[in-house]
Amino acid sequence: MNTNKTIICFITVLFLFVNLSAQNSNPVVTNVRFNEFINPDGTVDIYYDVFDAEQNNVTIRLQVSNDNGDNFTFQAANLTGDVGANVTIGNNKHIIWNVHTEHPTMWGVNTFKMRVVANDETYGGSPCPGIDSLVYAGLTYHTVQIGEQCWLKENLNVGQMRQHTSALNNNGIFEKYCYSNLESNCAKYGGLYSWAEALNYQNGVTNSAPPITPFVGNIQGICPAEWHIPSVDEYNYLSSLERRNHTLIDTNQAGYTTNSSGLALKFGGELRGATFFRIGTEACIWTSSGETGFGNGYAYNFRMNQQTQISFGFTFAILARSEGKSIRCIKD
Repeated sequence: MNTNKTIICFITVLFLFVNLSAQNSNPVVTNVRFNEFINPDGTVDIYYDVFDAEQNNVTIRLQVSNDNGDNFTFQAANLTGDVGANVTIGNNKHIIWNVHTEHPTMWGVNTFKMRVVANDETYGGSPCPGIDSLVYAGLTYHTVQIGEQCWLKENLNVGQMRQHTSALNNNGIFEKYCYSNLESNCAKYGGLYSWAEALNYQNGVTNSAPPITPFVGNIQGICPAEWHIPSVDEYNYLSSLERRNHTLIDTNQAGYTTNSSGLALKFGGELRGATFFRIGTEACIWTSSGETGFGNGYAYNFRMNQQTQISFGFTFAILARSEGKSIRCIKD
């Protein structure tokens, strides 16, 4: 009885905003309804109507703020029902958010703001407006628009291959590792780079020392001009849009994948010390965000494997900057 009472008090008010975005005409979300208090089973029911004049299927996302609407990044990944890609337009669409399962240690009175985001992205993703593809260092990369972000659909593969027992150096030449020292793996999964190499040693940063002058704004690194290495915040925004990680994974990878977002992440593995790990089972991608709490030799690495893609939420690991990870670029 006490547990049930505590759950009911968990959410006192839900404010809802409708956010519309699209690549041509906007889908229209109306008649949003929701229960003010959380259900006894720990869920929140949200209902809405959605219409699009040009197509029968749209992408629906639920975004949640716990700071009065300043940031809509509060994790709400345990969602079922009419949410995600390929939702059929119509009335009485239903989203179920399992709050209690997702946040079992969060108790007391909490006020959230929520918004339903509807857009007409196609299943499998759409190219970024005006930038279907680009050629960089002799290779063609394709683009995909996810919410307000424009991503490259392929991991970066630029630079001269070095043996895994050799350090990558700040010598004015892009350098990379290839899994098992095979160029064919770079062609399939992209290169593996140390953190400083990925950042192109910008502002004098190294794998063991901070930048001589602090970073400001985007960090291009080894990405093409007008593109940059994504930050932790940018990956968190991606997570707020694509709640189920199987939507991010290339369908040729192991496990349950749909790639409905079009991002097509690949399980390219990593290089730790002198050993390669996890090709075919895990995506390990550098962010531009360094970590100084453990010293200057660490940075945040975005990770997704066969387990996290089936559950909810990808993970960030604080790892040594000298390790070899993949790179995925995002538009400025």
